[in-house]
Amino acid sequence: MRQDPAIAHLSGIYLRIQILGVLPWSIFEACKRYLQSQEIMRAGTIVIMIVAPFHWINNYVFVRSETYGLGFIGAPIINIVSNWMLVICIVIYACNSRAKETWGGWDRRAFHNMQEYYKLAIPSVITVCAEWICFELLTIGTSYFGANQLAGQAIVLNSMILIFQISNGLGFGTSPRIGNLIGAGKPRQARIAADMSLMASTVIGIAGT
Repeated sequence: MRQDPAIAHLSGIYLRIQILGVLPWSIFEACKRYLQSQEIMRAGTIVIMIVAPFHWINNYVFVRSETYGLGFIGAPIINIVSNWMLVICIVIYACNSRAKETWGGWDRRAFHNMQEYYKLAIPSVITVCAEWICFELLTIGTSYFGANQLAGQAIVLNSMILIFQISNGLGFGTSPRIGNLIGAGKPRQARIAADMSLMASTVIGIAGT
């Protein structure tokens, strides 16, 4: 792809290590959704607030520190460690919340009617992947202009993602809330929640521009 050899080499090293963090992150997200389906909405936030300070400290110690710093390779390693910390913390949280009363253990019946789940899950996966692939294509395109331009684009992209998390968090909070209300047979409250979410997203969109 005519990429800069140094950038391509470092990117390959980072991704080969970082891919090991996909499993714990997936487990964390699944546990978070399980708790949200029971209206335990704060679990993910609380766990991230606990893990975040350790992540920052570990990044300094094992990436930038002159004594223990691993340099570039330390960043993906710390990401993996933090992802497993998220899993451990949210499992501990779940075991000490009312959610433990709803867990009946593993049962083969849980896999019945999975086709209905896949009808919703697969289009959602395609939508999210298409969105993020566009960002990745921008990064690949910027890499042809050189390392400095790529670094600048990374700063802009990370800043945009940070701002995006406001509306993204609103969506993550609203979706299970509306789903819970519909499941509880409360369509009126679900409509109110949807309308409030639409109003909030409109305000955020206007403020963001």
